[in-house]
Amino acid sequence: MWIPVNPDFSFAWKDIDDYQKGIESGIIRQEWVLEIEIAKQEIFEKIERRKYPFDGSWLNWKPDPNWSPPMLPENWDVL
Repeated sequence: MWIPVNPDFSFAWKDIDDYQKGIESGIIRQEWVLEIEIAKQEIFEKIERRKYPFDGSWLNWKPDPNWSPPMLPENWDVL
């Protein structure tokens, strides 16, 4: 389940059926469900009150020009 938030702060639930199937099958544990429900409420509050990361503070962010690009470790493509 995920919640894309639109520029006007409206949002829509995605993959709710898969989330419910995960709960019913036991892949998503009941103790996780409680934490997920708490997190959902926190996200709704942040969206409603335009709190970070919905406050626009990231709109002008740019990485430090002195940062070097990350390097993949040796043999990253070997299984």
